[in-house]
Amino acid sequence: AFDWLKQGKNVGKVVLNLSNNTVLPDGGYVITGGLGGLGLQTAKVLAQQGAEHIFLVSRSGKVAYEGQGLEEDLRWLQTESGAQVHILQCDVSKEEDVVRMLATVRETMGPIGGIVHAAGVIRDGLIRGGAACAGSAEVWSAKAHSAWLLHQHTLADQLKMFMTFSSIAASIGNIGQSAYGAANRFLDDLVDSRQSMGLSGQSIQWPAIAGVGMAANLMSKSTSALDGWSISSEEFDHQFTMILKSN
Repeated sequence: AFDWLKQGKNVGKVVLNLSNNTVLPDGGYVITGGLGGLGLQTAKVLAQQGAEHIFLVSRSGKVAYEGQGLEEDLRWLQTESGAQVHILQCDVSKEEDVVRMLATVRETMGPIGGIVHAAGVIRDGLIRGGAACAGSAEVWSAKAHSAWLLHQHTLADQLKMFMTFSSIAASIGNIGQSAYGAANRFLDDLVDSRQSMGLSGQSIQWPAIAGVGMAANLMSKSTSALDGWSISSEEFDHQFTMILKSN
């Protein structure tokens, strides 16, 4: 600005705009379920809000769903977002995997800035007849047990952000999703516990995100499954951005 003034090319006053869009503190940001639709949508918003290092954590190490444009989202993150994007293969329901993954993040980046726990699976089944029991362990491991492991193994990290993506199923329930609702309720209670300890923590009970990840997969099988209980990906971006800025 001063060089511009020295050149005498300005007419009238020169106004300096010192604002920027960066709302996230320094550090690496870990997203579990990072290569699913919701994980990539989350990563895009984090990049837009100033995250410089994003770690996409995935059990398979591959984009989760075909036909949703997720490959293009990942390509944008890697080439145009301005963030350094790292892909880490890790089963967050296994303690040894979580310990190894977090150690890799620390070795690569130093302090961990925040964690967004977006991993999860849905295995619908009615309690009557025992069908709900068949997939309950998998649902619990992906959502609840993995969140507990992330909590336990980052207690010394002084995280600026520990965010869990819960579901409205934790509050209102859904037919065939007793295990899913219970696992998400655990996320809410875990965050309450963290806050009582003076630690960062926020749990968001999202509805289904239409066209993204598990929601899109369910919609392709039953259009009534999410009727009235979903928001668009654009609305998710807006709401998530507002949450980040409010923090």
